[in-house]
Amino acid sequence: RRQAAAVSKSLDRALGHQPDPRLHFAQPARYRARLPLLVPTERNDTLMFLVRRLLPGLTGWLAARHAGVDRFELVLEHEGRHPLTRLQIICAAPCRDEAAFALLLDEHLGRQAFPGPVDALAIEADNPVELAPLATDLFDDSGLQRESAQLLLARLRARLGDEAIRAVSPLADHRPERAWHPVAPGKPQAPVELVDAPRPLWLLAAPKLLTHPERLRLVDGPERIESGWWDDHDVRRDYFVALTHEGGRWWIFRELEPPRDWYLHGFFA
Repeated sequence: RRQAAAVSKSLDRALGHQPDPRLHFAQPARYRARLPLLVPTERNDTLMFLVRRLLPGLTGWLAARHAGVDRFELVLEHEGRHPLTRLQIICAAPCRDEAAFALLLDEHLGRQAFPGPVDALAIEADNPVELAPLATDLFDDSGLQRESAQLLLARLRARLGDEAIRAVSPLADHRPERAWHPVAPGKPQAPVELVDAPRPLWLLAAPKLLTHPERLRLVDGPERIESGWWDDHDVRRDYFVALTHEGGRWWIFRELEPPRDWYLHGFFA
């Protein structure tokens, strides 16, 4: 009655009163290339030489689709009944650069222990992502710099592990030791209003008791911080910027509670 043509047509197709043609199912794009070895080996240099023979096929498959991948797998088949070894190669961003793939594979193979000699290799990749060309000036190399930084991040992850690479993000907390937290590099963060007061780049893991605070010269402060009563980490401190006889610039504080000791909490220089 309200001329809902779209609803009427949907009901007619569901009831079979109108044709309802369907698109053919298209399988997700997936790449796999396998290379058997004439002689089983555990040598990293030999394996890397053979892996390089598989990479042109992967990059060519991606180039034909104008796409890249942010991860792929190297599968190692071992002699005997040993289970497969699967190395997941994670890139910092989708790409199809053969040299970058080779660098990451070299890092993974260099720290991998094999349960037995390898007698076949395979590379598997799926979910290609369309790569848009970078729009830059003729002599602009900023895109190259970004790619180099992403490749460095991917190599560090491959060498040290994902948990070893972290960035620092601020938190909305006045307590210096609670005003930051580690995050994954490149992860977008909610904006935080930062304190408009001096903060050292190097913050100690725990404040260090000062035995001779009278030897320091106070040049800025006090900045009072009282916070944390709700989570059993209550702080009541007066912070100062102090200079040492050697020219060092320190961030120190004095407890407001007895015995009102002085502590070193960070270094400006």
